[in-house]
Amino acid sequence: MREVIEFAGCAFYFLILMAIIFSRDKSFRKPFWIFFLTSGVYGILCILAYDIEWEWSMPTNVIRRAVSSVSSLGHTIAKFYVVLSRYVVLRSSSLSDN
Repeated sequence: MREVIEFAGCAFYFLILMAIIFSRDKSFRKPFWIFFLTSGVYGILCILAYDIEWEWSMPTNVIRRAVSSVSSLGHTIAKFYVVLSRYVVLRSSSLSDN
């Protein structure tokens, strides 16, 4: 049951990411949204690589763990840049993301 909920969440999150990517609004091209999209892709990859229990053999299990580790690190770094981007915007006098 947990895998179904995780897969449905990933599918819904993927739709949100695709809506942002294909939007023509210029505000979605700012650094915050680029970091948001990057962390979303890494997050989905992490869930699909490790959290969902696939019936794989031992060699692919090692690959799965490596992909999960790299994607979780990428997700963490992208979230750090999201926070850093917000901090820089709040510290600026214009409060603009330009």
